[in-house]
Amino acid sequence: MTEVECIYCIVCGRKFSPAGPDVVLCPSCAPYPLPTRSFLAAADIPEEWQVGDLILGLYEVKEIFTTGAMGLVYRVHHRLWNLDLAVKSPAPPSSRPKNKNKPSSPGPKPG
Repeated sequence: MTEVECIYCIVCGRKFSPAGPDVVLCPSCAPYPLPTRSFLAAADIPEEWQVGDLILGLYEVKEIFTTGAMGLVYRVHHRLWNLDLAVKSPAPPSSRPKNKNKPSSPGPKPG
């Protein structure tokens, strides 16, 4: 019989046996299943969120907080934690503004 590796919860410090490689919270701190990397990769998450969208069954989009050069910032409400959070979403490279001051290719090296 192989011994199950134990880790320490990143919130409370309790030692526990994780249910999978991506689990970092003990059952007391996260009594619901946490999404794993493989789940997130397979999830059907829209590229741009709209107010009212429910992401991963946990995050309710409340507001598109601001737009910036690097992407969007959303205000979401975590339904289990009853807490509002900010989520940054990077813009696709094709929609990012071009920096006119930055050379497109490196110039000759001084020498």
